[in-house]
Amino acid sequence: MLTGCFLFDDGTKEGFTVDGVYDGDTYNKLYYCSDPAHLNGWMFVVRDSYSFSDNPDSGSLRMTLPYYCFSGIAPSGYMRFDFVSPELSEQNDMKRYSYVIKTNIPGVHVQSLLKVKKADGSVVMKRDASSAVDFLALTPGPWTQREFVRPPIIAGEEVLAVHVRVFVENASTLYTGNEAVVQLDQVVFPDD
Repeated sequence: MLTGCFLFDDGTKEGFTVDGVYDGDTYNKLYYCSDPAHLNGWMFVVRDSYSFSDNPDSGSLRMTLPYYCFSGIAPSGYMRFDFVSPELSEQNDMKRYSYVIKTNIPGVHVQSLLKVKKADGSVVMKRDASSAVDFLALTPGPWTQREFVRPPIIAGEEVLAVHVRVFVENASTLYTGNEAVVQLDQVVFPDD
């Protein structure tokens, strides 16, 4: 049974945004496309879905990686952006979430995170507590399923958002230009 999900089948982004473009795992924005409104203009809903390919109304989020935003000059060797869910205050007791993701270029890695506000008001990113690989390398082409297992819930924590963090190696966009994409679909919060 599902308690919540984002399927992107209604033709909207369902409140999702993208945050970036950063130098690797830092919060240092690269000067290209650092304006949030401009960067979010490169994320679209497309009629391509993980499990409903025969339904003309099915969809997913597609983030295009334009070369002038993902220019391959990050000092760390890779560029980063996050798919960010809308506020998830109704999911405070959630124990896990899952999603599917794909890309058409090599050199893309993903990390699953949960943004929470602690009882003292500080905001932290919680990492996956399962035994899954923290940074998963995507194979270009097929959809890949991921599941995030939440660390033990601490009293007073408030869930803020899901972050699907995407790392793109500097060399990955050199030959693809604006045809490079990463797609996200079926962000689901199962009822445990």
